[in-house]
Amino acid sequence: MLRDFLRSRRARVAPEDAGVPLGANRRRVPGLRREEVAQLAGISVDYYVRFEQGRCPNVSSALLESVARILRLTPTEYAYLCTLVQASATRARATPSRTGDPQLSNGMRLLLDNLSTPAIVVGRLLELLAVNEPARALFHGLEAHGNYLRWLLSGPASNLACADWSAAAYEAVAMLRFDVARHPHDPTVAAFVDELTATSSEFRRVWAGHEVDPGWDRRRRYRHPLVGEIVLHSKRLDVPDEPNHTLFTYSVVLDSSSDAALRRLTRATRTAVGHYSDLSEMNGFPTVPEPSTAGR
Repeated sequence: MLRDFLRSRRARVAPEDAGVPLGANRRRVPGLRREEVAQLAGISVDYYVRFEQGRCPNVSSALLESVARILRLTPTEYAYLCTLVQASATRARATPSRTGDPQLSNGMRLLLDNLSTPAIVVGRLLELLAVNEPARALFHGLEAHGNYLRWLLSGPASNLACADWSAAAYEAVAMLRFDVARHPHDPTVAAFVDELTATSSEFRRVWAGHEVDPGWDRRRRYRHPLVGEIVLHSKRLDVPDEPNHTLFTYSVVLDSSSDAALRRLTRATRTAVGHYSDLSEMNGFPTVPEPSTAGR
């Protein structure tokens, strides 16, 4: 992971922009060469090669900062680089991810149940650990897939639900890469990446670009056949006492059209319980009248 990431970032930097003369020799690949990065960082070529290959056990923060500056890394990319270097140095024994981990705390389950807007909890590979009723109503088919990214890339349900599908898919793949940097030797990570590489051209495109994004805050448009478009603001919250658990909440602006639409969807879903075993059967369900705002 480390070598491929640094190679991709070297390719983005034009030599002339880094102050490196082009010279007379024709370049076979774009961007900076390893020896040029080494020269700019003030280290030997041999040391930089070993650094890229993850064979330097004690990399100084000064070198990391220098490489980040030369390759013009964003703060997120720099954080990702530091994680990769640490993981490469420790070479910790791979531990399979706990897919479908049942050890979700009672407090987290209560929090989900008490939230009136959609919320989900995912694990290391974005596997679905818990979902509340509003999220179940909005993200049709999510629970059946058992994994947020697998659902997102499977279509057509996610394509219909996500009005900004391309952006959502890009960010989810970039978030997976950011998160799995802590476990580069986990065989379950490699198996999951191989699966999605074989089944999704969108995944192959974004993954090959080595894009990274933790997905802290996002604004996305969703749509539902009952209530139309809903604009949601997502927030990522890592769980301190469960490092492989991440909570995503999806909020609406109060008293907005999205707020009203989400309330109608929640009421319609509750009304339909016992009459529909699958939300796909609710496509013809009559729209619930928007509540009156009189007296507010």
